[in-house]
Amino acid sequence: MTPDAGALREVMGHFATGVTVVTAIHGSQPVGFTCQSFVSLSLDPPLIAIAPSKASTSWPRIRAADSFCVNVLSDNQAELCLAFARSGGDKFTGIDWSPGITGAPVLDRSLAWVECQLEAAYDAGDHELVIGRVCNISTGEGAPLLFYQSRLTRLTVLAGHSHLAGHSHGTDRDSRCYGTRNRDQIRYSRRPAVPMLISIAVSAPRLPCCHWASPPSSSMAAALRPKTSSAAHSAAVSGAGAAAE
Repeated sequence: MTPDAGALREVMGHFATGVTVVTAIHGSQPVGFTCQSFVSLSLDPPLIAIAPSKASTSWPRIRAADSFCVNVLSDNQAELCLAFARSGGDKFTGIDWSPGITGAPVLDRSLAWVECQLEAAYDAGDHELVIGRVCNISTGEGAPLLFYQSRLTRLTVLAGHSHLAGHSHGTDRDSRCYGTRNRDQIRYSRRPAVPMLISIAVSAPRLPCCHWASPPSSSMAAALRPKTSSAAHSAAVSGAGAAAE
């Protein structure tokens, strides 16, 4: 028996993932959308995959750009996640970013970023399965923003493992040490690995994967709100609509 869409969403929601913002330059304008469907696909050749919704208004412009950057969000970027989940408007207002080697926006304070050339795109039901060939990678600092059971969450350290805590958020991207792998010509930075954090701790806005079906409330979003309040938070929370991007 084939499960209905609601049941499938409910079951798949028990698989925790990270959250990304996929960006590109279309013409001379930056474009981007929040994307939870992101996976490492192959090491040799270096490939990743994303799965944008066919209902996305941003993905056709990113596809036309022929290159893109997957920005992996840290847990202090919940409001940025909400901002890029909205459809329409200038999502980059007030957002600090710099161009990567492909020209695609690399968002400041991201946990990691992966720049790609578009390799292939395949029909996959109500989504597209998009393959990117990796050409530049690097990492920031902090802990990941997670998506679990249709909500944003963060991680905490299990009791008895407090020595794993204490990672600072954000860093100066220009201070990183870059190298080159000669065989596949991927640029990368050497940084100490962030210790694995375990146990989901805080739940916040309800954000179904790729299709943000219901606006998150201010009280739910407060759990992941930075300590310094901002007007941007109110706009992002109240503006999150039914469309993904």
